[in-house]
Amino acid sequence: MGRDKALLPFGGYQTLMEYQFRRLEPLFSQVAISLKEDKLPFQAPIVYDRAAISAPLVALVAILEAAGCDRVFVIAVDTPFFSADAIAQLLSVEAPVVMARTPSGTHPLAAIYHRSVLPVFKEALTSGELALHRALKGTSVVYVDFEERLLMNLNHPHEYEAAQCVSA
Repeated sequence: MGRDKALLPFGGYQTLMEYQFRRLEPLFSQVAISLKEDKLPFQAPIVYDRAAISAPLVALVAILEAAGCDRVFVIAVDTPFFSADAIAQLLSVEAPVVMARTPSGTHPLAAIYHRSVLPVFKEALTSGELALHRALKGTSVVYVDFEERLLMNLNHPHEYEAAQCVSA
């Protein structure tokens, strides 16, 4: 993208990060943003990932450790079209991990993680494993199928521009 996509304006908000935060606030009793350092231009609870390594698995460990509940919904900041109905579909399933899946693959950053997977994730990190899909081997994962458009990522400028038209 050439710049921090979380800080790009989106959906009438100053940043994509605030857009995601504000749309999730009414759906959950607690919403927090996982960051390595505070870069928020608005007020929100932050779960700091202070590890030297940057990887989703490292962030998930910090999130699960900080969570005040057993089940945690996570969504990547660059996935702005995963709807409240889609979230409800994930929440309706009980399993250690409930993950979104589309024809193009699985989406571990559009998922619900139960606190019970925390020891598995910590063990993976201790053994040097950073890949989330490998850390989940042997863990019960239930997949919920969705259309691609709900999990469209904003990884490139043309995707961001196209999403601006959809969100307007």
